[in-house]
Amino acid sequence: TIPGKLVTTKKPLFDEKGGWKAKARICSCGNCEQGSKGKDIANRAEVPATFEMRMLLALSQLHGYDIGGLDIKTAFLHAPLDDSEDGIYLIRPPQILVQMGLIPEGVLWKLNKVLYGLRSGPKKWGEHRDKKLRNMKVEWFDAEKGAKRTARCEPCENCANIWKVIDEDEKVVAYFLVYVDDVLMVGPREWVRAI
Repeated sequence: TIPGKLVTTKKPLFDEKGGWKAKARICSCGNCEQGSKGKDIANRAEVPATFEMRMLLALSQLHGYDIGGLDIKTAFLHAPLDDSEDGIYLIRPPQILVQMGLIPEGVLWKLNKVLYGLRSGPKKWGEHRDKKLRNMKVEWFDAEKGAKRTARCEPCENCANIWKVIDEDEKVVAYFLVYVDDVLMVGPREWVRAI
């Protein structure tokens, strides 16, 4: 059983008034996971090198591409856990939830998906994200041609964190870089918006 904890933060709104919004997230105490150790290379998620981001920005400048970015909300919570492969994770909910009467004493949660704080979380999320990207279709309506255009995503051979967007004519029409749950996109405006 792994203890859970409630993590609360104040997220700045960058509204020039000093505004903020309260956020709360339930996390697992990964340091209590049996059979795992901190900084284990087996749990490491792939992250891009600085030169990969610089290369993408240089491509954007060279071709006059637009740049866009997005954040995948609650990313880790999308990554599934397989009981036979990963084992069964039982989480003891944060005690404050019991004290507030939201959960009865003695309840345990069995995880079906990754919870923030699990040591294997970053790697599990990266594997899930990449599988989804390989199967993702990018679509947009080309007003000039009066038709819908479709493309697929494929990782670059030598830079696994940079993905190509390849259209139905097998032409690379855009690129994007993934960093855990953040995405930096470069390409013509219509493709960046479609991604």
